[in-house]
Amino acid sequence: TDGTTPVTISGITSSPYLIPVSPTSTKTYSLLTVLDANCTGTFSGNATVTVNPKPTAIISGTTPICIGAITNLSVALTGNPNWTITYTDGTTPVTISGITASPYLISVSPTSTKTYSLTAVSDVNCVGTSFTGSATVTVSPKPTATITGTNAICIGASTNLSVALTGNQPWSITYTDGTTPVTVTGITTSTYTFNVSPNTTKTYSITALSDGNTCGAQASDINTGVTVLVKQRPTATFTG
Repeated sequence: TDGTTPVTISGITSSPYLIPVSPTSTKTYSLLTVLDANCTGTFSGNATVTVNPKPTAIISGTTPICIGAITNLSVALTGNPNWTITYTDGTTPVTISGITASPYLISVSPTSTKTYSLTAVSDVNCVGTSFTGSATVTVSPKPTATITGTNAICIGASTNLSVALTGNQPWSITYTDGTTPVTVTGITTSTYTFNVSPNTTKTYSITALSDGNTCGAQASDINTGVTVLVKQRPTATFTG
């Protein structure tokens, strides 16, 4: 019996005799009677079958990042440590073993948008069959800026400089003439134009750039700048 249901087996012809069981919860099995072809006998002992639940795993962590950044995926685990999981980005499977706590964080830094999912989970006792969820990491490129414009004016005149932008609006830029930085936020068009009227030759350059994905640009994402050459106006003196 398993403590609840007695089961009688007859016609046993060899010893030891193996009884297959598959309980859904922990059970202790014991004998109630034994007899052979001649007599009723004695019986002793018991066998406890401890049933462990299968481990489960759920992955989450959908988020946008800028290219080059790192984000964490979270795997919620049930069962008993230590766990082993296998996850994939749709191309490359990765197995991590020796996990001792839940949730477990996986650091990833994809260079393009990837969807991560689990393909296997096991704990110290069992192999699991339930591994669910997914986490899509959307990777946005860093914004770029290229500044261009007229490279020569007469003193007292003005000229427009243009900044060609890539990425996602709204952009924020900081530009400088080499002395005074100016920050402009909330730019919603991919070409931003501003007017300058220097009294001396100046080189204008972009020193900072970010876009609507909060991605910041590096120096390599911004061109070196544009020089506005200021020419003196001619003069004439009439005498006679």
